[in-house]
Formats: sequence, C-alpha cells, structure tokens
Amino acid sequence: MTQQTQYVSGVQDKSPDFQTSQWIGGAFVKGLGAPRPIVEPATGQVIAAVNDASPDQALAAIAAAKAAQPAWAARAPIERARLMREVSRLIRHDAEHLAELVVRDVNGGVKSGHAAV
Repeated sequence: MTQQTQYVSGVQDKSPDFQTSQWIGGAFVKGLGAPRPIVEPATGQVIAAVNDASPDQALAAIAAAKAAQPAWAARAPIERARLMREVSRLIRHDAEHLAELVVRDVNGGVKSGHAAV
C-alpha cells in the first residue's frame, strides 16, 4: 500500500493479530501474500490490512487440516460437543466486537452484524 494505513480506534488494540495473521497448523503466522486493505464502506477508512496467504501457505493449511482430522474423528462425540460448546461460548463472549467488525466490513446494520456472528 502506498498510503499509510489508518486504523479505526480499538480494532487494532482488541485484535493484535487481526491485521496479518493466518491460522495454520495450530499457530498464527503472517500471510506471505500481498496485503489486502479492509475498507469500511460507509467511511472509506481502512480498518485493517490483512496479508493473503501464499499458495504454499494455503497448501500447508490444507495439509494441517487433513493431518488433524483423524485425531478429531477419534475423539468421543461428547468431547467434540464439549469443545464446540467452548467455541460457541468464546464467540458469544466477543459477539459485540465481532458484530462491530462485520458491520464495518460490509456496511450492514447492527442486526445483520449480529446475525452474521
């Protein structure tokens, strides 16, 4: 990007890895592809810059998912359910922040932001 990125107050602070990280193989890694500005349609303000994953990183993510699947399948259904409930709890805990990001990303209303979360 040729211009300096201006981040919306609070977004960078609440999600320090939001700007550039990919989740690959159980860890956050910086995307090695081109940076993609995330622009709030209502204001034209860049709210984040996210680096795309490189083709090699995409292949690594697919390989990591395939490698993890047998261990997930081997877990008892009750254990998988417990883990999914925990994911649900974490999403609900951050629902306001996540909905705010959705609203800013797609210029939707608060209800549509909550529906997306």
